[in-house]
Parts: sequence; C-alpha cells; structure tokens
Amino acid sequence: RLLSERLLEEVRVEREGGRPERQIVDISEAGRMELVALRLQALTEFRLLPDPFDLAFAGPFEGNAVDLTGILTKRLDRIETERRDYAARIGQLSALLTPLERLAMEHRLMRLDAEVLFLRHALGRITSIPTH
Repeated sequence: RLLSERLLEEVRVEREGGRPERQIVDISEAGRMELVALRLQALTEFRLLPDPFDLAFAGPFEGNAVDLTGILTKRLDRIETERRDYAARIGQLSALLTPLERLAMEHRLMRLDAEVLFLRHALGRITSIPTH
C-alpha cells in the first residue's frame, strides 16, 4: 500500500539462494513529507479518548458480590510494578538516551504515576460509594 501511495520506493530486488525474491524499499521524498506532517500532528493535537477502564468502572455492576476494592488493589499492584520496571529501564538506558528520548520516557512514567494516584484516591473513597 505504501508503495502504491508512493510513500516508499523500490531500491532493488534481492534473492538469496532458493528463497523467494524480496523487495528492498526506502522512504520516498513524499513519504518523508508525510512522516513530518504526521509527527507534527502527533505533537500538536491532544485528544482525551474514552478509557475502557472508566467505562467499566462507572457502569452498574450486576449482582451483589463485586469485590471492587480487591479488583482495584490488584490493578494498582500491577501498575505499580510496571512503573517500577519502567523507571528501572529508564535508569538502565539513561546514558544511551537523547534528552528528548528521556523526556518521552518520563512522560510515560508520569502517566503511570497519574494512574497510581487515581487508584489510591479511588481506594480511599470506594467504601462509601455504592456499586449498584
């Protein structure tokens, strides 16, 4: 598809031994321009999309035996583990990262922090909120 849209261009065709031919491609000038436009769009636009968690969390719970505290505690544990692992990964890669790569990784870390903050907040209030 990218070839038909002229975003990629064929460089050559190779064949090793009895294997099928494989096409070697490179990004075209039109592809580079499209990539720049997509990157600029990603940097300038912000959309807060519906989160499946929020939809499931806010909806009514069928039945009477929903252990919401247990569910949220498990989710919190998983996210805290992911946050710890990701922070360690940033530390391991720190010397190899450009300043912008590091900031991008810190952005993800801050998003995990926000999720942890919300779950702690919700767990502190959940006992006084009916689930049906």
